[in-house]
Amino acid sequence: MKTPTPRVSSYFGQLREGTQLGASWIEDETLCYPDGNMTRRAYARCPDGKLRVVRCGIPDTFFSIPCRGGGYLSSEENGGEFTYHPPQKNMHKFFRPVKKFRGEKWMRDCDVYEYPVTCSNTSTLGFDKIKAQRGDIVCWADGDQGTHIGRMVGVVHAKAFGDEAPAIAGHLLVLALNQCLTYAHLAWIDPTDVRQVVSCQHKNFLAKFFGNEPLTFTDLEQAQEHYFSASHMDGRN
Repeated sequence: MKTPTPRVSSYFGQLREGTQLGASWIEDETLCYPDGNMTRRAYARCPDGKLRVVRCGIPDTFFSIPCRGGGYLSSEENGGEFTYHPPQKNMHKFFRPVKKFRGEKWMRDCDVYEYPVTCSNTSTLGFDKIKAQRGDIVCWADGDQGTHIGRMVGVVHAKAFGDEAPAIAGHLLVLALNQCLTYAHLAWIDPTDVRQVVSCQHKNFLAKFFGNEPLTFTDLEQAQEHYFSASHMDGRN
């Protein structure tokens, strides 16, 4: 297949070429004038790592360009290439499901994928992540039931089932812990309910906290001094 190339536009008699970033490019925004239509093309890196042509408009922020059909372009990832970020509901179209559940008594029919999910209500003040992926620890709110913690297994997509079960697109499939940490169960979590996402890299801390040996007064003193933490036990602080 022939590699796409950008068009050259003419604006008041001046030829305007597009912008090339690595293997990606975007046509000049004058192709969107005078109405700001999403008529220019970009050859951008998609979530599955492939380059594809997408239609886009003019920038709506300092770092994003809206695309036709939803989503946006940025140029901060992939070594500075133009990157296409599709709407969360369309992310699964770039991947194949890793597991299909059909006819199970314990779970509704669904397809499970592996891709990062944006959780828009998480904190990003230098500690937490805004995107959850398989293996991450997530904490989510559940109305009057408080908050819960679990580990992400994948991303769920399911068709509507009757009148009481609407279609699901892009929910987190999580192995959720009960409050006493005595058992875990599967749960489908709306990304907007997630409040915290962290990578599972605190083995020393968890082994100490949940170990067979009772905690000591030295541990209490360290906690008082903020040293009874994952970062301290892992040598990162």
